[in-house]
Amino acid sequence: MPKTSDPMKNLILYWMPPLVWLGIIWSLSSLPASNMPEQPFDLFDKVAHFGVFGFLGFLVFRAGLFALEMRMRRAMIFAFLSCSFYALLDEYHQTYIPGRQA
Repeated sequence: MPKTSDPMKNLILYWMPPLVWLGIIWSLSSLPASNMPEQPFDLFDKVAHFGVFGFLGFLVFRAGLFALEMRMRRAMIFAFLSCSFYALLDEYHQTYIPGRQA
């Protein structure tokens, strides 16, 4: 998928998916611990985080690759650093949510 000449189309095609996913992550992180479903086992939390942030990484990588026209290696680094920063911000955010901890 090459970059389109229309900036609005680029925004919708490549930047809206990661932005929507960021909003979903933020809203789920805002739920108090009492509203969270019971986890079947301890490892479930780690697997869920890996999946959620892995998908975010894919979406940001895709945006970097196509919307910003980055080379693959730079797009991967961009996605990794962006998602790592957001993960740290999200963990910090959770310290203010009742019953949650970073």
